Amino acid sequence: MPSEVQLDPNALASRGIGIDEVHSALADGNVNLPTGTLYGHNQAFTVQANGQLLKAADYRPLIIAYRNGQPVRLQEVGRVLDSVQNDKIASWVKGTRSIALSIQRQPGQNTVRVVDDIRKLLPTLRAQVPASVNFEVLYDRSQTIRESVRDVQFTLGLTSASS
Repeated sequence: MPSEVQLDPNALASRGIGIDEVHSALADGNVNLPTGTLYGHNQAFTVQANGQLLKAADYRPLIIAYRNGQPVRLQEVGRVLDSVQNDKIASWVKGTRSIALSIQRQPGQNTVRVVDDIRKLLPTLRAQVPASVNFEVLYDRSQTIRESVRDVQFTLGLTSASS
């Protein structure tokens, strides 16, 4: 679950800590990267240290700076809350509060086939959610592709008939 950090400007100023120091400490303290490789005769293993912080409680004791030889922890200059990633975004469709989900095909995949497969799944998804939840397709890229194919087929047919 993402966490939200609410900093106290007075607490930062009294310790002489800038937001850039807090940002750097958060980035450095929340890593999930390979740390090395162990090589054997027949195999190699990647060693990965998971230092990813997942809950607000994990962030609170994070040292963001040292002042007068003492660590300053995040919990001393602000609050850390379990929250959503971004609570400043909202969407509406035709005046109704909505969630927009954009589905994009992977490179090399057929757009029309992807759309057809998703449309086949919609009845199953609808059956799994409350009746008050409505699924609505707002944009379907396959429609213009299908129309273009029909135009080409018509032109080929017309050309064949004219010959």
